[in-house]
Amino acid sequence: MKAVFHRDIKEEEVVEVLDIFVDKEGEPRVLFIGSDNRIATAPTNRFTDFENEGH
Repeated sequence: MKAVFHRDIKEEEVVEVLDIFVDKEGEPRVLFIGSDNRIATAPTNRFTDFENEGH
C-alpha cells in the first residue's frame, strides 16, 4: 500500500506502508518505508491518500 507522508507543512513524500497498528499509549501509527529506504513509524494523522497498488 502507498500513502503520502507529511513530514511537516512543506515536505511530503510517497511511502510504502507496511502496517497500521495501535501503540502502547493506544494511538494509531503507521509503519512505513521512506524514500531513503529507512523503516519508521509515525501517527496516522500525518498520512493522506492511502492507496492499494494495482487497484
